[in-house]
Amino acid sequence: ATGRPDPRGGAGGTTASSCPPHPGFLHDICVRCGLRREKPSSAGSGSHSSAGHPIPKSTSMRYIHEGLELSNDELEKAKREEKTRVLLSGKLLLVLDLDHTLLNSARFADLTQDDHDVLGRIVAARACADAGGSEEDIAKAAKEAVPHRPDRSMIDREEGREDADGKSTRKPKETERAEDDALPGDETKSSDDELREVETKEPPGMDSLTDLTVSMEDTHFPGCSPPLKHTYCLRHLALFTKLRPFAHAFLRAASELCQLYIYTMGDKRYAAEMASLLDPGGTLFGGRIISNEESTNARVKDLDIVLGAEPAVLIVDDTDRVWPNNLRNLIKVDRYHFFKQSALGFRQPGASVAEKNWRDEGDNGTRAQLRDALLVIASAHRLFFAGTDASGRADEALRSFKRDEDGEETASATRPPARTETSESVNPGKDKDDSVSGIAKLPDSALETLRSRDVRELLLGGGNDDDAESEKNAPSKSSKSILPLSNVSVAFSRVTARGEPNPERHPLWLPPPPAPPPHHKPPP
Repeated sequence: ATGRPDPRGGAGGTTASSCPPHPGFLHDICVRCGLRREKPSSAGSGSHSSAGHPIPKSTSMRYIHEGLELSNDELEKAKREEKTRVLLSGKLLLVLDLDHTLLNSARFADLTQDDHDVLGRIVAARACADAGGSEEDIAKAAKEAVPHRPDRSMIDREEGREDADGKSTRKPKETERAEDDALPGDETKSSDDELREVETKEPPGMDSLTDLTVSMEDTHFPGCSPPLKHTYCLRHLALFTKLRPFAHAFLRAASELCQLYIYTMGDKRYAAEMASLLDPGGTLFGGRIISNEESTNARVKDLDIVLGAEPAVLIVDDTDRVWPNNLRNLIKVDRYHFFKQSALGFRQPGASVAEKNWRDEGDNGTRAQLRDALLVIASAHRLFFAGTDASGRADEALRSFKRDEDGEETASATRPPARTETSESVNPGKDKDDSVSGIAKLPDSALETLRSRDVRELLLGGGNDDDAESEKNAPSKSSKSILPLSNVSVAFSRVTARGEPNPERHPLWLPPPPAPPPHHKPPP
């Protein structure tokens, strides 16, 4: 609103009559009139202020700006405006989960010492490979990443400190400390003397323990030949994190088709750290990162605070139960378990990369899930923008992903995508000028057609990729009835999951209930 300044201290160029209702608040200050939020009346239901003005319901939008709240009416208006802007840029909206979808993390405390050693070697070997090291250099980096520690069980065997069952008979530390305090005339040796003897004594068949270290040069280090990509040791968070295969290539290709969001049940600091690993250049998400602290519900996720309308939103997540209100928008992927502890936490023993000889997804008999998810996203984008200038972008994105998949992913990990949002944008949901970001804006005449389309129907099979006419015409209403399993007969194989504790008691294997006895009418 424009007019005379508010005499009660409102922002310049506003009028006192423009509020209430207030469109939103920033740290309890109205973003339009500059007045402080009115306290609800103590009498009645509290839906009116002490001055008698109605208090509209509001929603926290802290992920956009700390302390920001928008009234529900203003939020719906912002969603409509954002949907219009994004659609005219030739994009959909894509909401991405973090854990088990794009990456897998494990706390230091949850890992064994052997796990730490293997991961330390993988990180060192990968750094050497990225620096252009030869195979010999990579093997040397992996070997030197972890100092050699003598195997205590081997020492116990050589010293006869194992019983018949192979258990160590070494005295506990408390006993050793008590013997250290023995009188000078006692013949008991201190633990330090014992360790010195062990270190100097040569086990049979070996010159010394140093021979064991030398022999490690011929040892194959798991996950180091070639070293796995994108494994990170985050000491400040006490975490190891492994990105899912092709995560960078997937995000770059998806950013050409969609405006990206992160939505995680993790806390704000963790979400920001993971986003920096996925988007080192800070060009893909533009501040659109929603953590558990910004969500409107601590137990589930919802599109209520995502700017944009649900008919234009896609979701990629490994868990469907956290999206009870938006299942039709969901593209579900298999959980990514890199660490053994992660798979055990979901009762999926043997499903982790660590338990598959450290061969990563796509190379161990499983499908590359992000590649499959991108195919679905590209298909939905192609159908949604059929008949517009953006209809060919899906094929361009798939070709870009293919180039990265064929070996350019590491070299281009920090390369910004061809068409994306810039980190200099003030509004997390808004790009800079389209001519600067390289995005060809669609004509306003296409908006009427795009507004009538619903990506949720397209995910159910609302269209045919092989139909040449789909590039020219919008999907017809009758095509919505073309479901993925139309005219398919389904027969259950009675195959159960490997992790099923009692497969013989699974409902698929239980015998059918006996048929009820026939009903006989009583004789007349």
